[in-house]
Amino acid sequence: MATTEKERRDYLYRYVGEALHLAQGLELQIRTLIGIVNNHFHAEIDVEGLIVPERRETLGQLMRQLRSLGKIDENGKQILEDALEKRNYIAHYFFNKNAYAFSVDEVFKNTKITLDADTKAIAAGVAITLGWLEALCESLKIEKSNILVKQSDPESVTGDVD
Repeated sequence: MATTEKERRDYLYRYVGEALHLAQGLELQIRTLIGIVNNHFHAEIDVEGLIVPERRETLGQLMRQLRSLGKIDENGKQILEDALEKRNYIAHYFFNKNAYAFSVDEVFKNTKITLDADTKAIAAGVAITLGWLEALCESLKIEKSNILVKQSDPESVTGDVD
């Protein structure tokens, strides 16, 4: 258990980072689903495979677009809505609303419990969209290993590469 302010900070930074990493995976899977459905016969295909298009929409906009492409049952809708709500809270409010979690043990304990539950809600969204993606790829005979995401150019991120 984290007992010092540094241990609490390290814990929260680590687990908030993991929650946001999961949320990015959720967003990528939704972008991939939309890309396959919208562009299956017009997708950018090159020697490397199907390239997932970059999109500027928010996660909420992507989820609405995904729902417009097909029927999602009430459980699926609720899982996606919960994942979006938890992701938005963590991304936009978590540290501002939990400032005392760094210094007050009881606040830290409660914040940790909430963060764990929120991360599980995001993970449920990841799991359901991964299932849909795998089923769609299987039915359309798309090899998942051929679905690619354009990566950042290391030189544009760091300025140089050694």
